[in-house]
Amino acid sequence: MRSGSRAVALLMTLISGCGSIAEARPERAELPSFDFKVISEGALWYSVHVMSLTPGPEGLVIQIANEDPQLFGPECEFPANQPLWLHLRLRSEQGGDCQVFYFQDEPPREEESVHFQAPAGQWYEVVVALPPLTGRWRLRLDPPGDHGLCILDRLWLEERLESPAPPKQKTGARGSDALIPRASDRKLAHIQRYQGLQLYQGLGPR
Repeated sequence: MRSGSRAVALLMTLISGCGSIAEARPERAELPSFDFKVISEGALWYSVHVMSLTPGPEGLVIQIANEDPQLFGPECEFPANQPLWLHLRLRSEQGGDCQVFYFQDEPPREEESVHFQAPAGQWYEVVVALPPLTGRWRLRLDPPGDHGLCILDRLWLEERLESPAPPKQKTGARGSDALIPRASDRKLAHIQRYQGLQLYQGLGPR
């Protein structure tokens, strides 16, 4: 009986210790995510130089009628010192250059942005590497083209480990020319390839 009591007491001590460790472990901050098929989430974004912005069953429908369309997202809290992957899934009638800014003070700066190429007429998911954005930041998305429709399905962020292995691609275009980098090294600090994609890493905040 004594040995049994000691075993029970030891087990209870271990359980209590595990509980204390779990309580002491800090919770991870939830990263920003926007499902544009949900009307309330699409309503958090507003547009500039866009004819109309309409929620729909496939996502947020952008009617472009200007050479510089812009969408501004809400201010979001980002965890400290955490490199990030930004995922964006969209379909645009007109392909071309697409740009994502990350900023705290307006106007957004070119050096705190990243460019990628979006194909025309197909659903496409791009994965963009962003630097740590500690504190409260906003995103601005400039969709491709100067006319036609562009539909945003979803935009979300994930933690990026400091290793060459990117997250697994779920959807998107295939082929070595899925994304084409721009020439300016000020806009792109690093390019990686995986599964036929080129990944873009933005310059860190100054």
